[in-house]
Amino acid sequence: TFLGWLDQQLPGSAHRPVRERAIALVGHDAHLSAWRALERSRLQQAMAALQAAGVAPERMRARPGTPQEVAAYQGAPGYRFVYDLTEEE
Repeated sequence: TFLGWLDQQLPGSAHRPVRERAIALVGHDAHLSAWRALERSRLQQAMAALQAAGVAPERMRARPGTPQEVAAYQGAPGYRFVYDLTEEE
């Protein structure tokens, strides 16, 4: 199992949360880099889906959610997209 493998890779760390152990194994910088790449990819896919649905690219913009918008976030892992579509002129 994954937990057994983690135990072998990081002996004595079984008391720590799995997420922390996995990040310790790959390194914090590598973790952030991979997370940012996945975030960019998902955003690009979401924007492509909106464009495929007929939304003109010049009407789209994306931004990070404010603390209030993401306060109800639950899930692990999970992503929350907040995007605005400008009014058509």
